[in-house]
Amino acid sequence: MRPSRVFRWIVRLFLLVLTLSMTIVSALGAMSAALILGDPNNIKIPSGPIQSNFTITDVNSMYLRVPFNITNAGYFDLTNLKIDFKVLMVYDHVNLTTPGVNTTTSALIFDKSINFPTILHKTSYNGLFNASSGDGFIVSNFPNATIDIDWTKTPYPVEFYSNFSLSASYSLDLISFKVDAFNVSVGHLNSPFG
Repeated sequence: MRPSRVFRWIVRLFLLVLTLSMTIVSALGAMSAALILGDPNNIKIPSGPIQSNFTITDVNSMYLRVPFNITNAGYFDLTNLKIDFKVLMVYDHVNLTTPGVNTTTSALIFDKSINFPTILHKTSYNGLFNASSGDGFIVSNFPNATIDIDWTKTPYPVEFYSNFSLSASYSLDLISFKVDAFNVSVGHLNSPFG
C-alpha cells in the first residue's frame, strides 16, 4: 500500500472519530440542558428565606444573604457558575419645587457578582450569596432619608427589589446557559429607622 493512501485513510478515520465525538458531546449537552432546566427544582434562587438589613440610615449595618441550591442533573460538570445580584430601592421622591407632587424613583443600591466552584454531574450545591456593609452596596446612590423620601406613602414608603442572573457552562465548556429573574421583592421599610 502506498504511503499517500495510508495517510488519507488515517485522516478520514481521524475526521470520522472527531465528528462522532462532537456529535455525542452535543447530544449529551442538549440532554443535559433539558435535564437541568426542565425541572424547576434544579435551580432554586432563593432556596430559603432571604435575610436582609437595608437600614438606609446606617449603611455599615447593611447585609444581604440569599441561599440557593443548584442540582446538576446533567451528564457533565457545571463550570463557571456565576451569580449576579442587583437590588433596586423604590421610593417616592419628594419634589421640593412642587409640594404635594412626588415622583416614584428607583435607585440601584447594590450590585455584586460572585463565582462559585464547579458542580460535579449528578450532585447538588447549596450555596449562600452573602454581602455586607460596603461589599456590593453603592452608598453614593442612597437618597437622603430625611429630605428625599416621602415616608407617608402606603403600603410601604421604601421597597427593595432584586434582579439576579445565574450563568454556568457545561459539556466541557462548549455550552453555556443563563437564567434571569426580575423584580423579586427582598424587603421594605416602614420608617427611616427600618
